[in-house]
Amino acid sequence: MGLGTSLFLMGAGAVLRWAVNVSSSVIDLHTVGLILLIVGAIGFVLSLYWMVVYADHRAGRTPTLDRPPGPPTNRPPTIEDQRYGDDPRYRDVGQPR
Repeated sequence: MGLGTSLFLMGAGAVLRWAVNVSSSVIDLHTVGLILLIVGAIGFVLSLYWMVVYADHRAGRTPTLDRPPGPPTNRPPTIEDQRYGDDPRYRDVGQPR
């Protein structure tokens, strides 16, 4: 469940809990609203937790340059190499790869 779904469930639960004044003998809409609020809050907290864990995991990684297989070149990588990588549209024809 994502953050958007959690916020939607919490909003729907709040409306059912506090804004609806309909009584039914079959189902209690205030209880359904409370359940939706709780489920939405739990989903929101879990989504935030997973986002923090994922961001923390990704923070230690550094992007690498993708080089085609073959002998290494004796020149340092240029800005174009770092910017475009192995995209053939931006390859310089006269440049050895």
